[in-house]
Amino acid sequence: MLQNVDLSHNSRLVILSAVLPFRLTKLQLSYCDLSKFNTSVLGLVSPQPTLETVDISNSKIRGEIPKNFFTDLPRLKELNMCCNSLIGTIDSSISRLENLLELDLSSSHLS
Repeated sequence: MLQNVDLSHNSRLVILSAVLPFRLTKLQLSYCDLSKFNTSVLGLVSPQPTLETVDISNSKIRGEIPKNFFTDLPRLKELNMCCNSLIGTIDSSISRLENLLELDLSSSHLS
């Protein structure tokens, strides 16, 4: 079964499904132009309870991180969402990610 997907550096990426039908452990969408999806693209990531690594850095994502985003990623170890146009607050549910080792939310407008 498919576990790792790397679609980085695809400026013309088209995503046809709102939920990926896989049990992914690694998803890389860095340097993709995901601006047309706003934060709805985060629905691709969550719910994916098997994900351990997510890199959606530099992907032109705009808006707030959905409240339930962190609760649906119990195995997450690495999350890179830097250099996007994220705003708002970071939900307290992030503190429940017991396996999280690396978190990069730099160059955003989060509090």
